[in-house]
Amino acid sequence: MNKYEEIILRHQLTTRIQQLTNEIANPNLNNTGGANNAVVEEQEEKDIIEVEFENIIGLQNIKKELKSFQNYLKMQKERERRGFITSSIPLHAVFSGSPGTGKTTVARILGKVYKELNILKKGHVVEVDRCDLVAGYIGQTTLKTKEVLNEALDGILFIDEAYSLTKGETDERDFGKEAVETILKFMEDNRSRISIIVAGYQNNMEKFINSNPGLKSRFGRIFTFADFTPDELSKIFTINADKENYKIRDHAFEYLKYFIHEFKRLSDPKSFGNGRTIRDMFENLKLIQSDRVSSIWDIKEVSDMVIEYFTLRDVKELFYKFEIPLPNADSLAQA
Repeated sequence: MNKYEEIILRHQLTTRIQQLTNEIANPNLNNTGGANNAVVEEQEEKDIIEVEFENIIGLQNIKKELKSFQNYLKMQKERERRGFITSSIPLHAVFSGSPGTGKTTVARILGKVYKELNILKKGHVVEVDRCDLVAGYIGQTTLKTKEVLNEALDGILFIDEAYSLTKGETDERDFGKEAVETILKFMEDNRSRISIIVAGYQNNMEKFINSNPGLKSRFGRIFTFADFTPDELSKIFTINADKENYKIRDHAFEYLKYFIHEFKRLSDPKSFGNGRTIRDMFENLKLIQSDRVSSIWDIKEVSDMVIEYFTLRDVKELFYKFEIPLPNADSLAQA
């Protein structure tokens, strides 16, 4: 069994274990009484949350912080149930990091946590950016922003590249500031019914939060998303391939890992998309494979193996397409 197949097998086993756990748990939910139901529901909740966290490649610091935050939320809910005095739960957060580092995925998981713990009724995530909030004329931005906020009520509003809302703060014709003020007022009026997550590059997000005292006081929780390592990016590729029943042999995969390493090294950090870039590579390989197979055979006549495998020739075409030199034996061994 090659390294690629081992990674895929582990992913498949994890997914299957989750499915079997849910299948075993669900009948008990229907057949047991009140006290037992509470125990089963608690166990199912734990399984759902932990599996969601553990299935994410990399981001170890985020997983740890989210687990700690989840424990805090559970404790606050239990203290409230027992009649202790509790402060309001901080629902708003800053997600800082490069594109494609899992910020949106983690926001969706956090929405599930809020719903499971009955902190937010729906826990859904509404994803927006500047153009969804800011209009071109006086008075329209407030209406546009309120519409989005109402859509996200009882869930999460995820604002990507949120720093763009204050990029024109010295321009009277820019209405980003109006959107920010509308959001701040809505947060205050609906403090227990909505979570606002603002996301973007770390340096830009620091400037954004410091641009308004209201933002700084409401966004005290900051999660920093690190870029993926080449090894983690290679694992992300295997997961993408497995989802669509594509395979790659050992030697070709070694070349692919080297390509990922070099592509990341040569890319502008501001434009490198991490997981999104790997998805683009995967799509490029699919196109390359399709051209190769179509040029040699009648697709309807080829075996399953021809259709499902990426070859070394396919991977080398990636090098040619992006003008990255092919590796020698030494550089391949070091990748």
